[in-house]
Amino acid sequence: MILYKSATCREKGANEQYKNNLENNKTQVLYRRIYRQKFMIAQRNKDSKHIQKDFDKWKKEAKEKINQMKKGKLTEDEVYIWLVENK
Repeated sequence: MILYKSATCREKGANEQYKNNLENNKTQVLYRRIYRQKFMIAQRNKDSKHIQKDFDKWKKEAKEKINQMKKGKLTEDEVYIWLVENK
């Protein structure tokens, strides 16, 4: 018999909150979409140091832009435009 651990109320609530935040923030949605695409390309090409380096560089820059947006130093539109230009 296999027992599966069900998610706690705290985990379910955190997931619900994350999904709600994504629905209300077009920049976060775009960031996640681009991140997933770049991550999958990097995973499929583990032997390519160039692809890995580009992904790591983009990830660091994008995370910094998102953090600046959260702190109010950049607007959501500025970060969105940056993401579109740096896919």
